[in-house]
This record gives sequence, structure tokens and C-alpha cells, in this order.
Amino acid sequence: MDTLLRGGTHGVDGRGIPVAIGGVREVLQQAMIRLTVQKGRFRLDPGLGSELYKLAGHGEATRNRMAAAYVQEALSDLRGVQVEDVTCRFRTPDVLVVVVGLSVDSGRYGLEVVV
Repeated sequence: MDTLLRGGTHGVDGRGIPVAIGGVREVLQQAMIRLTVQKGRFRLDPGLGSELYKLAGHGEATRNRMAAAYVQEALSDLRGVQVEDVTCRFRTPDVLVVVVGLSVDSGRYGLEVVV
């Protein structure tokens, strides 16, 4: 079990009590943490995170190839998670989004990481 994260803090119910999550929801949250944290920035576990922040300045083909490698590496220790596809797109000229398709427990899920 984990605690729901929402907007950079713990998600709480109407009584102000942190919300517990488990199963696929917990795994997807753990995946999102690994993808959004810059690798090397979490002092307790310098290996946690991704290098997606390095994607800026590369051409489309190179960027997509690098993003796929960075996602695979960041999620390699999550059991039951299979990376299906990774693509990059620009939301605006300055905002890059990495779209990640995952299989978890026979279900297909998508995550979007703003880089």
C-alpha cells in the first residue's frame, strides 16, 4: 500500500486523512514518480528517476529513441510493468510531453510526463 499523491502532496479524503492506494493505481503512481524525478536528485536513492530531462534539443527520431531508452531504464525495477510504446510530442513550442503506454496486470494504461 502507498499513499495517494496529488498535486505534489498527499491526497486526503473529506476528513483530511491521507488516502491509501494499492494495486494498479499504486503501480502507476510509482511509475510516474520514477519518470518525473530527475535521476540522481533523490538523495536517499540516487538511482531512482529518469533522464527524460535530457531530451531537449534533439531531433524527433533521436528524441523518441532516447525517450524510450530512458523510460525503460527508469521503470526496469517495477514488477509487472511492461513498456509498450513511448513517443514525444510538443504541447506548445516550449513544452515537450513524453507519452508512455504501459501494460500492468493485463491492462493497458497511458502516462504523460511533461519534460
